[in-house]
Amino acid sequence: MSAELAGTCTRHVRKAQRSGALPGRLGLATLAQRLRGGRGEAEHASSPSARAPWQALAILLKRWVSTTLFLLALAPMAHAQRISQAPDENQKIIQKLLQVPEADIDLSKAKLVIDRMMDPSVDVDATLARLDEMARGIRKALPVGASKRLTLDALRFHIYQPNEWNERRPFQYDLEDPYGRNIKNKLLSNYLITRKGNCVSMPLLFIFLGQRLGLDVSLAAAPNHLFVQWRDSDGKLYNLETTSGAGFTRDAWLRQQSPMTDIALKSGIYLRPMPKKEAIVAMAETLMAFYEKQDQPYRHAAMAQFLLKYSPNDICALLNLFAATQEIRRQEFVKKYPIANDIPINERPRLLMLNDQLESIYDRAYGLGWRPLEISAKTGYGANAKFQN
Repeated sequence: MSAELAGTCTRHVRKAQRSGALPGRLGLATLAQRLRGGRGEAEHASSPSARAPWQALAILLKRWVSTTLFLLALAPMAHAQRISQAPDENQKIIQKLLQVPEADIDLSKAKLVIDRMMDPSVDVDATLARLDEMARGIRKALPVGASKRLTLDALRFHIYQPNEWNERRPFQYDLEDPYGRNIKNKLLSNYLITRKGNCVSMPLLFIFLGQRLGLDVSLAAAPNHLFVQWRDSDGKLYNLETTSGAGFTRDAWLRQQSPMTDIALKSGIYLRPMPKKEAIVAMAETLMAFYEKQDQPYRHAAMAQFLLKYSPNDICALLNLFAATQEIRRQEFVKKYPIANDIPINERPRLLMLNDQLESIYDRAYGLGWRPLEISAKTGYGANAKFQN
């Protein structure tokens, strides 16, 4: 298990912690009290003089519900208009990918199409052709009638061991960017060039090649982490840790590295093979991270909402929606009104609605078994990081 285990969604957990949401269940008073908690303005939340007005405002906001029904009715409409103010063509493209029948979906093409949204230089057809060539090279090394297990071993050897097929440049974990903060390092084309990957690019390449070789391999998730699940000829399911040579990994070990509640396993948010459409949603997390880095919170929120229609229990999409909504609240209120009482009365229902949305998102994730937890990562690289559980 690599340090990338902390990379995929950790930044959103940290944002939620800064907002005061994560020590326990999220409450409106906590949210309003910590309204200054985003992106460099936490000092206002820690100041007693700043906390009191926001806490008082939270109480007033709740009291105003019964007397501002008309304004509250308009607020969701305004919110929807703000989120959709810039039509996102990428949503239409991803929607087309998700409308293809499950059996006909080409995950490698979907990944490259999404990657091209962030880097127009991505050549989808050329990269697909390269994947086909790589699969042919592995197939030639196999005897006729090779078993699924032998095929799996050949795939692992050709990817992770130096040999003539990979020009003695095996694919390795990227120790220079262990948390995958550089969006480019999550792009498949970049991984094929550099041979350095993370827990996004590494399991996906393994799946793309494995499916070309006839292996039953699927994407799976653990907290802040993606890996591969392989089903053998007898129907037994195995975890493969592609950031560590695609070695077999027990569920118990994964739960030890990053604890997961029984509720989370029962709800299916972790440790199960994803259908292809859910895998596309998981791949689109990189696009949401791209929107976040580009400071496009409305586009970020709209994409998260869109993806949750196709994968309602995707924890990463939920945390992205939380982070984007939190940033929208920061830009609309925190930056404009350093003092809570300065917020115009006609804008306060909007603030109440955003607070309630944050509470609802958090409760939704909590109900699925997700838990915020700070632990030390035992990765073998001496990394310490905040994890979501």
